[in-house]
Amino acid sequence: MGGFARGVLKLLVGLVALVAIALGAVYSLSGQRLARTYAVEIAPLAIPADAAAVERGRHIYQTRGCADCHGENLAGNLVADDPLIGRLSGPNLTRGEGGIGALLADADYIRAIVYGIGRDGKGLRIMPAEDYAKMGAADLGALIAYLKQAPPVDHVPPPTVFRPLGHALVLKGDLMPSASRIDRTAGYAEAPPEGPTAEYGDYLANTCRGCHGPTLSGGKIPGAPPDWPAAKNLTPDPASGLGQWTEADFFRAIREQTRPDGTKLDPVMPAQQFARMTDDELKALWAYLLTVEAKAVGNR
Repeated sequence: MGGFARGVLKLLVGLVALVAIALGAVYSLSGQRLARTYAVEIAPLAIPADAAAVERGRHIYQTRGCADCHGENLAGNLVADDPLIGRLSGPNLTRGEGGIGALLADADYIRAIVYGIGRDGKGLRIMPAEDYAKMGAADLGALIAYLKQAPPVDHVPPPTVFRPLGHALVLKGDLMPSASRIDRTAGYAEAPPEGPTAEYGDYLANTCRGCHGPTLSGGKIPGAPPDWPAAKNLTPDPASGLGQWTEADFFRAIREQTRPDGTKLDPVMPAQQFARMTDDELKALWAYLLTVEAKAVGNR
């Protein structure tokens, strides 16, 4: 082997070593962040068991995005499997084989839903608790009542695993558990009166902010797989948002997953779940969206 070839080989070996060291550092640092524990005091909350409350909880589960990660039957769902970011999976919430329902006390449900914290005190990796932290106490109790009576389903979902880019996104903050951002001193929220009002629409829109951003102007979803589309702009911006839409357009988009121009919503958008909202709930959402500040797309 000539001197030039040996030099190139040494350079390649050195580069591989540097990459390995960098990856090791990223994995180590992200692992430390993911291993962080969060202390929170769980205030008492009455969990109802009557049929009306369970039915209310079922409606909340089916219309607030829960099934997107946990499946229609609560037995878990594969959210994404990206070769660089990792495998993102929602756990089985039932008491069947592979489920965790039998392990959860009322406080565990609250800790997970409101604060994004698991039974071990660590932040749940892909639980969007920020979307649910402001759920009214009555709705929270009803949702837990529904989860507790779910029929057992035998299913062992694959565990969530972060791969190189996923660990890098943890360090960047895009895939840090929501527990790291939630105010753990806040008490239970109270929902505004139900009805087709902008106030109630603001409450319902908490479910939308995880993907569409705090301002609802959309843009690339932090931590999402590269092939996921950017979230759409839900503000009244006339160029990139809903400024040209009517209430009928909005209803059609949710109920039929079809935009005014005839194109279909991307399947990443769980519109089939939101389609189960009542007319008054969709009217409330639309009334609220008309009141938010118009912003160009991506001004999250």
